[in-house]
Amino acid sequence: MEALRISLDALGDAAWQVLSTRRAAVLPRMPGAAESLLVWGVCRRLRVPVVWIGDGAGTLELRHRDLRTLCPPDMDVERDLLYFPEWESLPTASCDADPDIAGARLSTLMSLQQRGGNHADGRAWVLATCVQGMMQCTVAPGALTGLSLQIKRGGEQDPGRLVDKLVSVGYEPMPQVDQKGQFAVKGGIVDVWTPSEAWPCRIEFLAAEIESIRTFDPLTQRSREMVDSVVLLPGSEGHVTQSDDRDAAETALLDYLPPNSVFVWSDGDSIDEHAAVFEEALREQGAQ
Repeated sequence: MEALRISLDALGDAAWQVLSTRRAAVLPRMPGAAESLLVWGVCRRLRVPVVWIGDGAGTLELRHRDLRTLCPPDMDVERDLLYFPEWESLPTASCDADPDIAGARLSTLMSLQQRGGNHADGRAWVLATCVQGMMQCTVAPGALTGLSLQIKRGGEQDPGRLVDKLVSVGYEPMPQVDQKGQFAVKGGIVDVWTPSEAWPCRIEFLAAEIESIRTFDPLTQRSREMVDSVVLLPGSEGHVTQSDDRDAAETALLDYLPPNSVFVWSDGDSIDEHAAVFEEALREQGAQ
């Protein structure tokens, strides 16, 4: 751990000396682990958000793994490392191509919105994404909060209005919940699996009062553990982006990032090539 800290401090100091005199710098290509150390070093030394951008999903997955492994001991990997993958096939208004990708994207957007670009406390973080993720449209920042709902044990929520809300933000009604983005109503119980959570939750009502919230196993349908609250993000990113074409067409990840962010472009030539291919694919899709 001490060797890791020394390496991070040295890299951070070197980056500070370079970036204190210029707005951008081009560095020679380096191994993935060294690049991840550089990202964390810049983040710790400059105390600003750092956005790492790769050329595609494969590179992003590898670098995200390295960033998790090399997270400094004085930072929290779950709090300080965000992940924003690309849609490998674009979602539609009726469903998302991959609920796990939807969960990662939506939870990162919500986290960015909650941070609000205010870094007066000096807290910094790293976001790993790829050029396609930067270019793809998503939910408008102002709309995301209104599309989400926090449920608390002991609070009040009309079950019928909850069901209407779930339908309006892209959840699919089913007899039984076994996939993310689904919900089921069983008398005074609403089962729902928000895309950002590892387990679905079971909300039990006593009239309009939320009596209990439990996670449950989707295979056995048995309850696992009691939780105090759950945030229900939209059930489908494709549903909410295509329900407001104007805002979605004008919104991308960049709209969520604070102005003091530092961008680390990994292999700029490859990023340019992949961006051109992706842009052409978007044009072809728009022409259909």
